[in-house]
Amino acid sequence: MQAGREVKYRAFVHSVKWVVDVVAIDFSIKEVELDMSGTGDTAYYRFDEVDLLQFTGLRDKNGKEIYEKDIVWVEHALVSNVPSYQAVIEWDKYRFALTKPNEINYQVGPFPYNNLDPFGLNLEVLGNIYKNPELLEVGK
Repeated sequence: MQAGREVKYRAFVHSVKWVVDVVAIDFSIKEVELDMSGTGDTAYYRFDEVDLLQFTGLRDKNGKEIYEKDIVWVEHALVSNVPSYQAVIEWDKYRFALTKPNEINYQVGPFPYNNLDPFGLNLEVLGNIYKNPELLEVGK
């Protein structure tokens, strides 16, 4: 893990189908405390009741934080003959990668934290696979 990278999570809560911020994680009892309203109202869930989504340490071209399972629009700024495309943020061991949802075994990366500049990638968060599953249908 790169020094100085902010470590934080969001969680998808299976029962209510919401993506919310994680306040705390207790690994000893396998439970998370979640901010259910954005105003500090918290609730506790077991690990098996949520999907944890890790912050990549990166922001998109508009300054929005990029998390695991986000759907992003990818533009290659350094290579003009590569068309832009939609991808999902996935974790590959300890770094993130981009996968195309409709192409088997297509992956770009993994990328180091906090730096996409050498790769010439501009990302824009469109949504995530939980709130915006319809975005995964585009291009099928």
